[in-house]
Amino acid sequence: MGNLNIIERDYSIEETTFLDEPQTDETIASCISGEDKVGIPLIKIIAAGAVLISSNQANSEVKENVIVSNQKEDNIELCITDYTNSIESSETDYLAELQYFNAIPNFSKQDIYKKVFSFRTLENNWDGYGAYPLEADSAANALLLYDAIGETKFGKVEEIYPNTNGTITFTWENQYDETINVEVGNKTMSYFVELAGIETTFVNNVEINDKEAKKLSDFIELL
Repeated sequence: MGNLNIIERDYSIEETTFLDEPQTDETIASCISGEDKVGIPLIKIIAAGAVLISSNQANSEVKENVIVSNQKEDNIELCITDYTNSIESSETDYLAELQYFNAIPNFSKQDIYKKVFSFRTLENNWDGYGAYPLEADSAANALLLYDAIGETKFGKVEEIYPNTNGTITFTWENQYDETINVEVGNKTMSYFVELAGIETTFVNNVEINDKEAKKLSDFIELL
């Protein structure tokens, strides 16, 4: 007759029945007392912990992905802003440089003065057809007009030449063949303005003063 081995148990028959029944994580968390947890197989406890750890890691990864995504969007916006600012800065520099070169006169004040005075040294009949040299009053009025209009605008003049009647002429023009032609005499000046889109303007024998110089200056600015 075989020997009967008695196995000592640390839990009762009721507890054994409890262990045989399948348990969900919620059952384990809510209804198992401290003493009961001792009898739960280790695999169930490990599985429950793994679920919690996996859930925490997933939440952490989602948060990290959101942070990284936001950082990428911020970096893109920053790059776009920097690029836009660089374009605007380059455009501003270009316009400033263009304006600077456009402001450079063709003739300096000294150049214009030299030309005016050189025409005073012409002799009678300097063209072979009885022409007169530049009159002193006409020369003085030409310099007066220069000072009234200013070097920036007046200096853009294209041509300066004496007339056979003792007067002097200044001509401004641009690449579109728009022209302003001014003849300065002993007491008055006359000019005509040819600008695209408007009828040719003729101004005859007006005094050389600040008011008339301002009108002429406005026309020159349109070129």
